[in-house]
Amino acid sequence: MFFRKETRVKFRFKLHYKKQVWPNHKGYLYINQKFDRTVESGVYKFSKFSDNVVDIYPIPMVNQWISIVNQEVLTQDNISLRVSYEIEFKVTDYGAFRPYANLSTGNAYNTNIFTNINLQIRNIAQTLVRNTLASAQSELLNEQRGELLGNLKHNIQQQLVNQGVEITQVLLNNIMFPKKIQELFAQQLEANIRAKADLDKARTQVATARALKNAADLMSDNENIKFLKMMETITQIAASGKHTFMIGGELYQPSDKK
Repeated sequence: MFFRKETRVKFRFKLHYKKQVWPNHKGYLYINQKFDRTVESGVYKFSKFSDNVVDIYPIPMVNQWISIVNQEVLTQDNISLRVSYEIEFKVTDYGAFRPYANLSTGNAYNTNIFTNINLQIRNIAQTLVRNTLASAQSELLNEQRGELLGNLKHNIQQQLVNQGVEITQVLLNNIMFPKKIQELFAQQLEANIRAKADLDKARTQVATARALKNAADLMSDNENIKFLKMMETITQIAASGKHTFMIGGELYQPSDKK
């Protein structure tokens, strides 16, 4: 006699599907291609029986960087420079930022969401830097770089009041002069250092001459100092060999006899 084991197969039918917003992100929820609301990070369930088309476009909450490398600018004295700097910004008003967001994809790691605003910030910054350096003399640029570009962050922000982003900082990496101009600056620096050294040397010589003159004036009026100076000189001469000295008109010659 045979027994047949009954096998039961359980089927699970999901009534919902999930959409998620990754950590450190917010999301724009669109239903049937129409904006519904801004959602926080998390997992969201939607009914499978609905005919609605649901999309969530994630927006990173972390700060973003824009690098501008070797922007060519012309100074007031017609010297061509290359300037490199970086701009940091973040989204502060997601409602105001939405019209400027690139919502072509919904990938959570898609940084193209900032394509439009990046281009706008880049164009504004390049224009401001070009206009600022156009009023500067190349010789004074390195000394005044902090003063000239110190208001760049504020000036960029002034033109982005409606975009929902904040410029957090602007970092100036370097200012590159043409090679020939660098050589001229190096020669000028060398000449300045040499002139300073010559000036210090001349001051030392003047101070030494003044001290010697004062000593000579003092000796000319004091017989005792004259005598002491003479004895010091005789001692130095005698230390180097045998000599004959005439003092007070009398001839004195050291003898080898003991």
